[in-house]
Amino acid sequence: MTEIDTNWDVDYYRTDYESEEHWNLKKKFIEAHKANFEEDKLICLAQCFTNIEFMGCKYPDETMQLVANLALDVAQQFREERKSKLKRTFVQASDAAEQKAKRGRTTKSTTEGPSSSFHSKKQQLPFNKLKYKHFIYYQGVRPDFVMIKNSADRSKMSFDIKEYAEGSNKVVEFVLNGLILAKSKSTNMKQSKKQAFELAEAELDIEAITIRLNPKADQISISKDKGSILAVVEKQETAPLQIDSSNIGFKMMQKLGWSGGGLGSKKDGMEEPISLDFGQKTRHGLGAKHSMINEATNELNKNYCKQLLTDYCNSDELRDLKLTSAFSKDQRAYFHKLAASMPVLKSASHGKDEDRYLVLSKLIPPNRIAEEILLNNNEAFKNKYQIKVPDAWKDLFPNYTKPLN
Repeated sequence: MTEIDTNWDVDYYRTDYESEEHWNLKKKFIEAHKANFEEDKLICLAQCFTNIEFMGCKYPDETMQLVANLALDVAQQFREERKSKLKRTFVQASDAAEQKAKRGRTTKSTTEGPSSSFHSKKQQLPFNKLKYKHFIYYQGVRPDFVMIKNSADRSKMSFDIKEYAEGSNKVVEFVLNGLILAKSKSTNMKQSKKQAFELAEAELDIEAITIRLNPKADQISISKDKGSILAVVEKQETAPLQIDSSNIGFKMMQKLGWSGGGLGSKKDGMEEPISLDFGQKTRHGLGAKHSMINEATNELNKNYCKQLLTDYCNSDELRDLKLTSAFSKDQRAYFHKLAASMPVLKSASHGKDEDRYLVLSKLIPPNRIAEEILLNNNEAFKNKYQIKVPDAWKDLFPNYTKPLN
């Protein structure tokens, strides 16, 4: 069995935006399992744990079960401490209220109803008004019932397809969480299933939230030149050029075939290189030689790559990472394997032959996507995702009622 390296500083992973409470809980989780997991995997699991505990995020069943088992003692202790703290707070508030009453302040509020402190409670989406409750339809690139099945899995709901004969007809029923979503019959089973899917989509368009990746969303495109890396944001709009010919990023872009103007196939992308530090304390800077790639051997620095993806997982960055065809097949395969070891990442290859590239994406729970866009007006989420609300919510969110293109 490979010995786990525990010679690393836990405090290194605290980010500037983390509160004391959040960091202390995460730190206890990391310290409890430092000897049992590789550093990069443990940091990702710790991030999942705090996301679940503080934000109610959900992940694939296997990940949820693993985190639940690992967090059992840590979470129980934290909840008891929080409960005790809340109890002390309420006792103090009650004592203060009693003293106030004794001082004879009997003036009544002119407004009936909950106090202002109740209005500060986290706002929630009114799923109880919807026929299929918390189900969120996440549209992908494959236009068939598999999209509904995957959406049901993400929403922690059951989805079944019933097929049976009715006279000379073949009948197909789509059943979502015990409710018939669509029913179709035809002389051909394949045709019945196709019609059932079309009916199901029409029903979900009325009764459920629909989410889709924005095809125009920004991506962080990563290329390399010997021992240096270059990261740029691929945008639809052209950003003003803000670098000159003496800049190292400018020179690297020229080495990679750039002759001026926008980036991307239509040359309409952002021209300014960016850093890959993801707001963390480490910096995967532009032109950082002997970092990701060993210039002499052209091999990946695996520790660097692990740290890069770990920082990405722990950051607020939502944009996908695109590893261009400048990386070899074996190098892209390593990133694919590395992403598979991190519960919050997924990877997919695109293109053919010399144009083959790899895209790494974060797995964001659909309910969080909906909350960030509809309740928090989060620009980063609005850039990456498109959303349409069900008919029952049209008056609540009038800006999100148009069909998705």
